[in-house]
Amino acid sequence: MGVLITEDLLDETEPGDTAIELRDTKVSGFLCRIQPTGLRTFYFEYRTDSGARRRMKLGRYPEASVTRAREKAKKYSAETTLGGDPAQEKKQARQVLTLAAFIDEWYAPFAESNLSSHKSVLQRIRYGFQPLLKTKLSELNEELFDKHREWRRNRKLPGARGLPSDATINRDFATLRAALSKAVGWKLIPVNPLLGYKLAKEDANQSIRTITDDEEKQLFAMFKARRDKMIKQIDAANEEREHPFPYPPRFLSHIEPIILIALGTGMRRREILQATWADVDWTNNVIVVRGKGAKNKQSRELPLTPRTRQALTDWQAQTGSKSGFIFTKYDGGRFVDIKSGWYDALTEAKITGLRFHDLRHSYASRLVKNGVDIATVKSLCGHSSITTTMRYVHADPTRFQSAIKGLE
Repeated sequence: MGVLITEDLLDETEPGDTAIELRDTKVSGFLCRIQPTGLRTFYFEYRTDSGARRRMKLGRYPEASVTRAREKAKKYSAETTLGGDPAQEKKQARQVLTLAAFIDEWYAPFAESNLSSHKSVLQRIRYGFQPLLKTKLSELNEELFDKHREWRRNRKLPGARGLPSDATINRDFATLRAALSKAVGWKLIPVNPLLGYKLAKEDANQSIRTITDDEEKQLFAMFKARRDKMIKQIDAANEEREHPFPYPPRFLSHIEPIILIALGTGMRRREILQATWADVDWTNNVIVVRGKGAKNKQSRELPLTPRTRQALTDWQAQTGSKSGFIFTKYDGGRFVDIKSGWYDALTEAKITGLRFHDLRHSYASRLVKNGVDIATVKSLCGHSSITTTMRYVHADPTRFQSAIKGLE
């Protein structure tokens, strides 16, 4: 069937009792095969100079977009016009495919389309496995990974505060393992060389950095001092003005309400920056984290504390916005980064060694200390595994106090 293949067309076409093939009218040889199961796969079909008919898989929808698949088909079409055989060339290229080439040419396009945290994922692989980037995928093995782990333990990467912990190195390996699983799925390698690889033993009882009560008081006292200083300057300037300057709103910048939301909901930085006013349910007093922007792709509802609700109310009144992103640039886009505002606030408040993500740790730790059951903490934090949630139980120094009260 000759049609212009679009995403709307693929979404609307119902599977039949037998496979359906939609052939694109824009690029010759480009087609989408819809199986009775609903599986939609893009292909490029062509004939070699010898007349042999060949078909190359371009990806599955919606993992691969129509635009990206069509661009691949165009590229292969140009090669066949010049007498090339893309399938044979691809087969030969797979035999010498290095880790770097795989990441750049195969995994990066997939990650950019499907992983909300694709930048950090790709950076973790490229920086964390630098010595292995020129190694062929087919030559990756346990011996190389053991040597690399020892190398990694003694190397401080750019931007890191110190040598990596075993937990950090384990996350590097877990990230690469997920990427290599896609290589197996794409038939670039027969098996995942990291499947079954034993990771380093981690300390499950290590302390977790959280913001202390005193640090929290220092932080918000600093914000108040900033505003009081501005009010004092305005008062001094208004003594000589016929039309006085107005007083500043509650928040001098977006950083303070973002911190309040992080402490009150445990939302990740990306989740906060992707939140819209439509996600705030004032009636039921919750904010919804949409699965699309969540790390585990699962939506969840988070109740608003009185302080968090008041911060959102004041920020909405201050910005005058009732739609779109809660925190936006002047042009309507999201704030891409809050690092400068965060570290400026810490410096002014004289707080050291605290990351923005530690506010999320603080939220989870406080829930545990207040006796909230682990299953509820897991749901509120959006953890994929209860093992992650249990870290906060192990890190609570007061958890054994009640257990020993009756010993004396």
